[in-house]
Amino acid sequence: MNDLEKLLERMPTKDRRRVLAIMTGLMEGKLATLRIEKLKNSSFYRIRTGRYRIIFSLNRHTKFIKIEDLRLRNEATYK
Repeated sequence: MNDLEKLLERMPTKDRRRVLAIMTGLMEGKLATLRIEKLKNSSFYRIRTGRYRIIFSLNRHTKFIKIEDLRLRNEATYK
């Protein structure tokens, strides 16, 4: 089991449902409905959902999306 699966397993059900719904929308290409922001000095993007941050890479030409990380927001989230 990887770190992403472990975090999803440990988070509250309400948060898990919200995060999984956003991840599903992201993977289905529904980018216009999501509040996506590019991280400064990085090639990664993020989506905020409650206290969690979904960090991902996006190739706009091929529409390839790779979810890199899911983190609980704290001071070290973007370092």
